[in-house]
Amino acid sequence: MLAPYVIKVRVNPGPGFDIKEDGTGILITPSNQYQDTTQKLISPDGSFNVGAVMSNFKLSANPSQPNPGEEVTVSVDSFSFEKERSNFDWYVNGKFIRDASGVGKSYYTFTAGSLGSSYAVQAKITLPNGIANSKTLTIQVVDLSFYWWTNTYIPPWYKGKALPTAGSPVSIMAIANTPGLDASRFIYTWTINNSLMPNSSGTGKNIYSYTQEFPDFQDRVSVLIENYSKTVSKEKTFLSYTTNPRINFYAVSPALGEDTPRVLTRLEAGMGSSVSVLAEPFFYPQGELPLLAYTWQVNGKNIQTTGNQRPNFLTIQPGEDQGASGSSDQLIFLNIVSTNRFQVRLSSSFTLQYK
Repeated sequence: MLAPYVIKVRVNPGPGFDIKEDGTGILITPSNQYQDTTQKLISPDGSFNVGAVMSNFKLSANPSQPNPGEEVTVSVDSFSFEKERSNFDWYVNGKFIRDASGVGKSYYTFTAGSLGSSYAVQAKITLPNGIANSKTLTIQVVDLSFYWWTNTYIPPWYKGKALPTAGSPVSIMAIANTPGLDASRFIYTWTINNSLMPNSSGTGKNIYSYTQEFPDFQDRVSVLIENYSKTVSKEKTFLSYTTNPRINFYAVSPALGEDTPRVLTRLEAGMGSSVSVLAEPFFYPQGELPLLAYTWQVNGKNIQTTGNQRPNFLTIQPGEDQGASGSSDQLIFLNIVSTNRFQVRLSSSFTLQYK
């Protein structure tokens, strides 16, 4: 049991007045940050070890779980003594670091090595009155990265990655690279925009999935990974952003097929020739592709696709609106609306010139 300190105040106002006395008890207990030194602070008889209290300190690292090649600073934090007048001896894995040691040198900075490296950093402090104390902090080099994916539409030939848009589901996988440790046994704690996601958090839950609701918006998705002993504890943030769907036009010829390397903004064709164009709705949610309604226009006049043509494929036959209104330039316009999401509307155009 810890014995309280009793503080009494006795007031004697002088002749003719009663003497008053009152008191209170104060119980001082070690802070949680000093749990590892509780036995040193308290003697077997329950009294405080004054020397241990005077020299007590906390050892912290920033970052606590560095990446390979990252700079790490280990600091001594204490309100018990004057760091400027105390001596600090630093050791790493048992080796004395002479250049980092000395009076007032209350922190030590080093560069983390390769993945899986471990550093036992010890600080030995000596106060001006000769009282000494020491603590050791173990720092492990771990790596945490992300892999993400979404199911928005991209053509089969497209070599880039599908990008998330409003209404599309996004999945983010946390990849913990911790040699010698089983990442599937880690505890994963996910937050999005500082809100805890308890149903997505837990042992082995290294994938977080959600639907992005707003266009032109950025979500801040963070994950904290820990093992049960908390010797590994690392947090990292992923910025998940939405882009806008877009329409790209590509010329199509019977002999060569789609001219995919070139996005059309202007197309030249000979008088009397037919023109075929394919429109690709990049980054539109896959599940809504069957719900898209396509409206093609040539110089403001609606053009219906015929036969078995796909709605995103348009062929202008010889003589069809060629040279309309006395102009050889035709504005080809496409409007796409989702029959399920009326607020989503895509439109784009290109110029067709007959020569």
